[in-house]
Amino acid sequence: MKRSVLGATALVMLLIMTTPLAAVPRTGEHFSTDRELVTADFTPAKILFDESHTANGSSLWAPGNASLFSWMLGVNGYNSSTNFDDSLDSGILDNFDVLVIFFPMKNLTSAEVAAVESFVENGGGLLMVGVDAKNAWTFRSTFLNTLSTEFGITFNSDEIRGVADSLNTHQITEGITDILLDGDQLYSCSLSLDSSGQSIIEKDGQTVAAVTEHGSGRVVAVGSPAPFYMYRKGTYGHGPNDFQFSLNVIDWLTGNPYREADIPDIATITVGDGPSFTTEELDKYQMFVGLYHDHTTHSDGRNTVEEMVEAGLNKALDFMILTDHSYDKPVSIGGMTGGAAAKALVERYGIDILEVPGAELSTIKHTTGFPLKENVFTDDQKAGVDGIHAQGAIATFAHPTIDPTYAPVYELFDYYGFDAIEVDNMGFFYGAGEEGFFRNFLGASDGHSASYVGTMMNVVFVKNPSGPDGRLNASDIVDAVLNRRVVILDRENSLVYGQRVWVDKYMNTTEEAANAIDAAEDIIDARKDAGYGVGLSETYLEAAKNALLCWNPARALRLAQNATSAVALGLDLQVTFPSAPAPNEQFPINITLTNDLDYGISLNSSLFVISSLTVDAEEINQVLEVGNSSTASVIRNTQCDESGFVAFWLNIHSFNTTEYLMPVLFRVRAPIDNVEWVIDEDDHTVEIRWLIDVAARSMISSASLTYNDGAGKTTVKMYKGWNYYNYYLGPYDHNATIVFNITIVDMVGHVTTLSNREVTIVVPATTTTTTTTSETTITTTTTSGTSTGTANTTGVTGGLSLGLETIVVMVGGAAAIVIVVLVLIRKR
Repeated sequence: MKRSVLGATALVMLLIMTTPLAAVPRTGEHFSTDRELVTADFTPAKILFDESHTANGSSLWAPGNASLFSWMLGVNGYNSSTNFDDSLDSGILDNFDVLVIFFPMKNLTSAEVAAVESFVENGGGLLMVGVDAKNAWTFRSTFLNTLSTEFGITFNSDEIRGVADSLNTHQITEGITDILLDGDQLYSCSLSLDSSGQSIIEKDGQTVAAVTEHGSGRVVAVGSPAPFYMYRKGTYGHGPNDFQFSLNVIDWLTGNPYREADIPDIATITVGDGPSFTTEELDKYQMFVGLYHDHTTHSDGRNTVEEMVEAGLNKALDFMILTDHSYDKPVSIGGMTGGAAAKALVERYGIDILEVPGAELSTIKHTTGFPLKENVFTDDQKAGVDGIHAQGAIATFAHPTIDPTYAPVYELFDYYGFDAIEVDNMGFFYGAGEEGFFRNFLGASDGHSASYVGTMMNVVFVKNPSGPDGRLNASDIVDAVLNRRVVILDRENSLVYGQRVWVDKYMNTTEEAANAIDAAEDIIDARKDAGYGVGLSETYLEAAKNALLCWNPARALRLAQNATSAVALGLDLQVTFPSAPAPNEQFPINITLTNDLDYGISLNSSLFVISSLTVDAEEINQVLEVGNSSTASVIRNTQCDESGFVAFWLNIHSFNTTEYLMPVLFRVRAPIDNVEWVIDEDDHTVEIRWLIDVAARSMISSASLTYNDGAGKTTVKMYKGWNYYNYYLGPYDHNATIVFNITIVDMVGHVTTLSNREVTIVVPATTTTTTTTSETTITTTTTSGTSTGTANTTGVTGGLSLGLETIVVMVGGAAAIVIVVLVLIRKR
């Protein structure tokens, strides 16, 4: 889906898995939390979202009780539920205070209309939300009018886009400046009112939100669904207004006074409680965080397999499921080949991350399959799902809201035999959250670039990992998905989604990991203060901090525990290499280990070269043995290229110790310090360049030039060319010595400053030589000043000829320009 010592960080890896779960009912409640409410006179209320009138995929757009709308209501004191099947005249309304209906795609019966009218008449609140009449999904507000006209409101068949900021005074418009009408692919219609209705928000003179009172109850009508789901991703800054507006609507409908919306940083949305465990039973489940559904250059991804894997390592992932596109015609590259290449890479070098081959079948309505052993090429939807199942893999319906042609397949979800659905893809999370009550679910990264890795993730919970040495295996992930032991981590919306038991375990582990990291820092600092080297423990600690920042608290906790183990505290590990090698420099990569333990140990390491580095084949894998109370080193002799980025992984994949230590991975990106400059001899400018190669282009986030030409220090962003970054300084009209350096930021965020350099520009001063006659003066320029003279001639006897030589000197990081002007005057 397309909706784009050294700067080395140590990272370490682990694994996670699954257990069977109980079935989840189709109806669930989202209970409010114990947060303290803003107003003392607040009256709690129960909200019912109606989805019994959805069709053609409208349930994927209409928010229910597993949406950001219902979450916000929950933290502000309300309870919400979703009605999937019951008719509105069944007595279901008796248990609720507010009914919410988004653009029904089936007509309400006359009995339902009467039941809703009676509900409002007797003090209930009603929120009706329409949609534009031109959307490609063919959602319409027509069926709403069967109900809304009973309250003097008509949803019109038109389209209004943009931002509505013409607000009339009302409690619902308090505390906001506008509402967003654009909801990805859905927009607003206008409203027509009879004399009982009041327009509260307008766009270009047309009403888009209105209120009325009916008997003892209240009614709100809004022309667009956008203000009820456009809260965080893609809101262009309107999210806070939409949150406040949504709360104002429900507060007014329930008779509660205005208050400022309480919006926590992290949204936790639960889809049922999940299975019931004792604390001891729950503790047996391990957590693993990983990425599902992403692409490499094996299809339309912008980054190579190696770059995607490295991005996963940088984001502390435990697993990655790469799913390049495949189509109906067999090809050698595409589909599961990207994931297979990633799997082969990490297994060859012992990298502690699980790579699972998958594919996104894309001639049909996009369907992912994993784990795959071979590609499935087909243009038939059912055959695609069946081909995935034939390999023992699971089929997931991808990004169902990407376009309306997906709706017919969604409506036949069970017929096609899908195993799961993407309720969240790249943060496009609208009304699909309720799918998690009765279907298996996943959150899709689908970012098509390394820079997006770690934005959308899934946590799987595994009781007994089935991989080698108790590690995570692909079958464990499958088992977790099929039993809904999954939590979606959506950093686009700051959202944690899943069954309550697993969401709570994830959130509790986050707090536990933060406390463990704080305690580990104190322990390590105390040992350092006692005079011991703690290089290995510091490496684990930094990796733990990174894992926690990347929303992987289970890995962070394991790393913090490793950091404070007696074995790690007894080993001082140091890895050295240049942060910015010179062009073609030969240099060693050195691993030094000081062993303060009372027994000898050994470690095994491997080197994977990504770019711009040469190493002897026999030095790829090395073993370092260190006796007790001693120090030893192992050296790899290497040479870098002339320009670009030295990139490699140095993986210490096993320690021969009495206590298990996690692998340690150093991921290195070191820019080659190849800088040149060119002085323009005509206008006295200087172009400064940092030279790169093709491989380096995708590794660089930015390059900046910091210089001082006598006017103070200045930093500017350099421009990106094909094989260099450059910037022009000048022109200078005086002698100038420029001291400068270049700072490189790579895609991971590592910052490297290259060597200081100095450029000297000599600009000649002016000397004037004058030849005169009674009528003519000719002036030329030299370098000594200005003087005039007189010649006793009757005229100029010759023309003026100038000879110009320019000498540019570039030596040892400094350059000088000398301009020599030769003047010849001939008389005629």
